[in-house]
Amino acid sequence: MSPSPILQYVTNELRLGNSTDLEVLEQIVSTMAGIPSDMTFNEAQTMAMAGGEALQAQTLLQLGDRRHQSKLSARRLMRSLTEPGLAGQLLISIAQERQT
Repeated sequence: MSPSPILQYVTNELRLGNSTDLEVLEQIVSTMAGIPSDMTFNEAQTMAMAGGEALQAQTLLQLGDRRHQSKLSARRLMRSLTEPGLAGQLLISIAQERQT
């Protein structure tokens, strides 16, 4: 199932000033891309992120980041954002919402 209709809905709602559907967007990104929205780093984890790729990947896995395991669904999400031109529209709508 393509997430494009849901992403289009969220974009339209943001344009109308309804930001409650940003939670839907957060869930889509978290589920499809494997990137949690509530990552907080302690001092040791911050230092580890300055290390090499392997150390960074291990630190992110420790924090619940699953982006390395979600490559196919992340590509589908990116395609759903870029092909209909929703990526730019969505970013602009989020930026405008943040200003209000």
